[in-house]
Amino acid sequence: MPGLLSLANELISQIGSELDTRKAFRGTCKQVDHVIAPQVLSYLVININEERIHLSISQLEALAVRSTRAAEYVQTVDIRLLAPNYNPRSPGGYVFSNGEWVLQEGPKGPEVAWAHEKMRELLLPALSTLTGTATVNWKMSDRNPAWATIAVSEFLANLPVLRTLRLKTKESGMPGLQLHRVSNLTEFVVDGYHGILPISEIIGNSPDLTHLNIQTFSYGVEAHTPTLHGLLSMVPRDRPLRLRYLGIKGCCVRLDQETLPHLSVLKSLDLRGIAHLADNRVSAEITEEVRAKAERFSSSPTEVWEALERASLPIQDITTTVSEDILGYLGSANGVEKLTLLYADSDPLAHNFFTRVLPRLSPTLTSLHISAAFEGLWCFGEHNKDALLACARLRTLSIAIDPTKLYENDDIKMIPEQTVADLLKMTAELPQRLSRLRIFSAGLEILRDAFCGNSALSHEEFSINKLSSLVESFGPVNPAIHPQTILIRRNRFHLRRCDADSSVWRYVKDKSYFNRNKFEDYL
Repeated sequence: MPGLLSLANELISQIGSELDTRKAFRGTCKQVDHVIAPQVLSYLVININEERIHLSISQLEALAVRSTRAAEYVQTVDIRLLAPNYNPRSPGGYVFSNGEWVLQEGPKGPEVAWAHEKMRELLLPALSTLTGTATVNWKMSDRNPAWATIAVSEFLANLPVLRTLRLKTKESGMPGLQLHRVSNLTEFVVDGYHGILPISEIIGNSPDLTHLNIQTFSYGVEAHTPTLHGLLSMVPRDRPLRLRYLGIKGCCVRLDQETLPHLSVLKSLDLRGIAHLADNRVSAEITEEVRAKAERFSSSPTEVWEALERASLPIQDITTTVSEDILGYLGSANGVEKLTLLYADSDPLAHNFFTRVLPRLSPTLTSLHISAAFEGLWCFGEHNKDALLACARLRTLSIAIDPTKLYENDDIKMIPEQTVADLLKMTAELPQRLSRLRIFSAGLEILRDAFCGNSALSHEEFSINKLSSLVESFGPVNPAIHPQTILIRRNRFHLRRCDADSSVWRYVKDKSYFNRNKFEDYL
């Protein structure tokens, strides 16, 4: 009888990609190892701290002297700490001294000094072997020595096939940072403080850039606030970018003859906070420089959405905060397939969305995420059930449960089980089966102005446990029509038979999900 090894390598590879235990599967024999090694070794994490000194130095040494096959398979490198003197479990951190915050470390032994010398010797040679790396995720830290930052900068500048660079930064200096030679990216992500980065140079060096996501700490318009004009300033006017994804947070945005040409084929837009002069907290502190900058490069959210409407861009995927402006835009938009609404917190806007906007989007919408901030009409209920059922192509849904309905209340005969059951029954009536349903609890209204976060954290923990238990106890479940996967914050549930011979299906928690190393949770 033909066995597993009689299958084509492509089929063995596909089987391995479906397994959570692919590392163990790889070790079964040489043939499987040959097929599965590219999957297992394609993702490399470099995380050097005092708790991982010997493991980290051994990893660098193996790469530097090429005693491992890993380098030939690595496609994604995730760089975290490069600080052997830092122990995440020991006291230490920032202290206020002479008018500024200074990083202070406790006393270190000879082992840390040895690790520093070995890392200085091995880091760049080890990185230099990873020539097939196409994606780098770098969580920058001011705990890293300057020479380590220089080594990573050199690594990035010399990668022949680097196409995706994701940087997570802090609001501080980074001695040794030299990224001006990074080029030819197709995806560039910055999350955090931007002032230390040559963002416009990297963009200007990447004529094939299609994915740009800049999320900063700016609020309102300040002297250091980035502008969309500035980000694109080094791109030749006669050869505009062909961005398919644009993400902006904390930047000044004005759509005009200089910026719109880069968005002609835009498919996905993420606007989480446009920096505007009206958002400045203390108007008396607005300088003439800042005012001139705002007048030249900043538009209000209303003006931005109106400009997008006039431009008739082919946007299919929108992520943004809830406002009258976005609902006005959606009321005339065509072809929207994916919609994520954040910080939804207005009953009148919710009524407008479910009665007027969603019915217009329903023929094309495949994914809907509504992040309700607090209890109210943005949460699931009878008031929006029909509008959701009208979404003929919906495949993924994320929606909040009214938190007051999770607590038993004898006075109004509230039964928490009924709330989740109603939602799951509704999903079974959708024209298409959902591949994924995300459920969470909105915030309690009584905690809106709470000064302490303990009550909100307690409610969050209660709601996760309550919703999880309600999903696990829900039945009967029909695997043909109920959602394939349910997500509740850190928990994931799959459809499973109760036992091998049973026709009864239940949602079962995936116990390995929370511990998986997923970079999408990193940024």
